[in-house]
Amino acid sequence: RFAEAEMLFELELAITNAQPVAAEAVRPALALISAHPGQDADLAGFHNAAAAMAQAQTFDLPPGETLRLPVRLVLPRARIHVVSLRGRPMFVALLMLDLRWRAGLSIRRSGADFLIGAAGGGAVCRRSVADTRGGARTAFRE
Repeated sequence: RFAEAEMLFELELAITNAQPVAAEAVRPALALISAHPGQDADLAGFHNAAAAMAQAQTFDLPPGETLRLPVRLVLPRARIHVVSLRGRPMFVALLMLDLRWRAGLSIRRSGADFLIGAAGGGAVCRRSVADTRGGARTAFRE
């Protein structure tokens, strides 16, 4: 949704435990940025600092289970990087996700970044940044 000073993104985050053991004390950290020339440094900085961020309440996730979380993220207009594509102004939102959890005696983590945008018919399109660069996919399932 558009507002004068910011854009509001409302989405549902589905987290599935594909491991054969329970994921305990799962801590998701999410943030939103606008794609820009220096975005790789911002993405790396987010994932490096995610452990120290204020995270949502933790939860446990049994093997094979999926939890759906409603998410609301705000992107201030001042932080939107607008580009021109075929003469039309546009921007691309990037969702940064970092998950940390306990599995037995270990602390595990996984992170991914996703492009968020509208396809031709207005449907929301989510694609892993690694997919767009030909990189390996993470353990996340969209």
